[in-house]
Amino acid sequence: MKENKLKQLFGENTTCDFKEFVERKQPKSWLKSVSAFANGMGGSLIFGVNDNGNIVGLNDVKGDIEFISDRIKTFIDPIPEFELLTKRIDNGCLILELHIIAGNMTPYYYINSGTRTAFIRIGDESVVTSSHQLSALVLKGRNRTYDSLVTEYRFGDMTFECLAKIYQKQTGLFFEQNLLQSFSLVTDEGLLTKAGVLFSDQCPYRHSSLYCTRWVGLDKDDALDSREYQGNLLALLDAGIQFITLYNKKGWIKLPNKRLDTPDYSDRAVFEALVNALIHRDYSVLGSEIHIDIYDDRLVIYSPGGMFDGSLIQNRNLNEVPSKRRNPILADVFTQFGYMEKRGSGLRKICNETAKLPGFSSDKKPLFRSQYESFFAEILNNNYEQIERNSDVAEDVVDVAEDVVDVAEDVVDVAEDVVDVAEDVVDVAEDVVDVAEDVVDVAEDVVDVAEDVVDVAEDVVDVAEKILLYIETDKYITTKELSEKLSISLRQIQRIMKRLKTENKVTRIGGDKVGHWEINRIIP
Repeated sequence: MKENKLKQLFGENTTCDFKEFVERKQPKSWLKSVSAFANGMGGSLIFGVNDNGNIVGLNDVKGDIEFISDRIKTFIDPIPEFELLTKRIDNGCLILELHIIAGNMTPYYYINSGTRTAFIRIGDESVVTSSHQLSALVLKGRNRTYDSLVTEYRFGDMTFECLAKIYQKQTGLFFEQNLLQSFSLVTDEGLLTKAGVLFSDQCPYRHSSLYCTRWVGLDKDDALDSREYQGNLLALLDAGIQFITLYNKKGWIKLPNKRLDTPDYSDRAVFEALVNALIHRDYSVLGSEIHIDIYDDRLVIYSPGGMFDGSLIQNRNLNEVPSKRRNPILADVFTQFGYMEKRGSGLRKICNETAKLPGFSSDKKPLFRSQYESFFAEILNNNYEQIERNSDVAEDVVDVAEDVVDVAEDVVDVAEDVVDVAEDVVDVAEDVVDVAEDVVDVAEDVVDVAEDVVDVAEDVVDVAEKILLYIETDKYITTKELSEKLSISLRQIQRIMKRLKTENKVTRIGGDKVGHWEINRIIP
């Protein structure tokens, strides 16, 4: 045997512990595993191998065998059935396997200093039993089960109308009173067993309850719907199925020529899972109930109590799980109704029924996990991926629509900007028109002024020509005489004469009193 194969052969889990050597000073370190294995499904302690699976071997195998055998007989009560096997590894090292057989005289106690302590396996550890775990071991050692225990309730205290009605419906036979004894629900003395109380119409057990919750999303954050039911097992089964049916929506698969409807969950699979929870839960665990939790992507059913043999279901092959029932009376009644099969195929049936759903894929296979005090059946929503795809498409459509809206809003903004610019252009054009009109008005005024100037100029020319004519007639004429003759102010005559002199049309010869005018050109 090679070292790298040792881990594969044993593997440290609920049925195997590795010990580097045989602890002699504190044997409790390995004796508690002896107690736990005997109280559970059995197991082995491998001495000479460390926790990493590396073989270190033992130096005194014979002495170790004698010491182990003596310690078990001294400190474990009752003494479990065990085997001590020596194995030689390829490298020449010797290792020792202490194999403990699962006991039927539980509980197996570790005794020290007058105290008796029972251990069980949880995962890869050996831990002290709780009070209800110890009670379960006591029942197992007495070959009794919880549902077979006799209560103080008498037959006359309870009725079984619900049980009778379902029996007749499922079997087509009339329910006779003597069936209560046949089903071990009532003793010959007329006392109800625990199973009888759980099936009675007035079931008073508070822990015979069912909590159902439809959560929003994928986690336990906000609850869309939450309900609590209490009563007999058949009423709880009916209430649970109704709740699941309420939220078992239907999706669809598109085929070439039609649309195929498909539910989120197989009705038969969830029925089987709930029946399994009601039958196999540990009713000795008080303060805990069966829970149905429905999320967007899965349905989870939790029940108190793990695998009856103490193993972890996630480490087991479903095809190799033996039919061991914690509550055989409950199981037998449900079997009579056709609600389950005797051969212990419930978990496989959940998987097989789920696999029949249209569009099923292997990644949708139901999942099961357990601890010593809990069991979870998780059935995945067969339509969840399709829902996600449809949701993604819807989100894409929304995104495109939002983009279109954004573009439309941008177009509106541009259009409003164009309108603003157009209005500004109109305002400018109107201003230009106003300015042009003002320019036209000014131009017209200029024309008017120009015309006035022309008129004035023409008048001046006429006066100048008359002056020249007067001078030509009388060169000694004075400006005062010209003013009087032309009826023009003396000042204006003086300006015109100055202009004529500037233009060299006339010349003054001599002074103002004795001088005269000379014309420098001939007037036509």
